[in-house]
Amino acid sequence: EIRLSLVGSEMCIETGGGPGASAVEISNVSYTGVHGTSASREAIILNCDERVGCVEILFNHVNVTSATAQEVIASCQNAHGSAVDTFPQIQCLQQ
Repeated sequence: EIRLSLVGSEMCIETGGGPGASAVEISNVSYTGVHGTSASREAIILNCDERVGCVEILFNHVNVTSATAQEVIASCQNAHGSAVDTFPQIQCLQQ
């Protein structure tokens, strides 16, 4: 399963499909100039397969604020890349 989307309330990259599933490497993906609101606390989710991960992910001038006045955060697993001028900060994104 791969999901790369801005659907409804959150921006997601998800790979993997459970035990025994094939892993797909996600690489060289850029989000540039994305602005919007999130109804979810987790506004940016990077959930990548532990075997291959996601690499060279770039967030550049991305701003996702809360649609409900709550704090928004980013969450990551096995994601590598960088973020420039991005809110919320993606502190979990590994270099």
